[in-house]
Amino acid sequence: MHYSMDDIPLDSLVLVLERVETALGRLRHAVADSPVTEMFFERMNILEASASSSFGNGSVSPLQIIHLDSGLEPIRYDVLEIQARAALGIRRMLARRKVYSGDWLAITEEATKSATDPLPATDLFSDSSFFEQMLTKWDQTVRTSESFPVALRAAIVIDAWNYYCARPHLSWIGGVAAALLLRSTDCLPHHLAINVGMKSVASDRRNGRNQTSRIVALLQAVERATLFEIKEFKKVEVALAAAQDRLLERRSNSKLPKLLELAVRRPIVSVPTVVKELEITSVGARTLIRHLKLREITGRGRDCLWSLI
Repeated sequence: MHYSMDDIPLDSLVLVLERVETALGRLRHAVADSPVTEMFFERMNILEASASSSFGNGSVSPLQIIHLDSGLEPIRYDVLEIQARAALGIRRMLARRKVYSGDWLAITEEATKSATDPLPATDLFSDSSFFEQMLTKWDQTVRTSESFPVALRAAIVIDAWNYYCARPHLSWIGGVAAALLLRSTDCLPHHLAINVGMKSVASDRRNGRNQTSRIVALLQAVERATLFEIKEFKKVEVALAAAQDRLLERRSNSKLPKLLELAVRRPIVSVPTVVKELEITSVGARTLIRHLKLREITGRGRDCLWSLI
């Protein structure tokens, strides 16, 4: 069976497509040439990794991901943690590479393997030929959709992935692929946290029998992810403005501006990082962190990590 797009009623999707495209345009405009863009992208990486782990029973919280990513927790082979770590690593990898639309099948295959390789054999695509055939059919479907609006193509990417893959714990990869599509078509300068939006849409709507209803639900997921990112981006900008206000009464030789620059460049900082980057003592680092009012995000007395937001 092949995924068919013949019955997708474009006329009835006009209004929801307009809403999604308007939201995407607002987000694209907001993140353009902003000093907090890098920090915002990393924040979304963590939130999206958490959302990607929720396709199954339970999820890994953003705080747990921060602990794992910072080496504060031992690496375990828990399925949810594997999904979260895979999603985080994939997003960072994609952010580093120059994306071309022609290589996204290979990237999706890489994402799938990184998410499944550590799992027990029963969870793997044990038949490699089936896996390759599945990816080929899915890729053909995506390429057939090239005449559709990009937001609709993103929804089709996810829907077709779920149709061919049929493994709930890997359905988050459809969101990764859709985000890759939006970036590769220059719709956005980064990878949208689509799985964050997917979490807010009931699974029975995203996975129902009626194709049109599924497409509408997935478009709403893309819209909600976009609106969520706009809201988060504003929060980061407000946090930066508040921190900048704390610099107004600093001494001329204060290293607070350098700490703020570091906190913007690296969304999560530690005392050893501040000591190394600013060439100060650990006592001095903690004093600066306190003056800048960075937020402690691990909830720990030791091995603390801080963030601007």
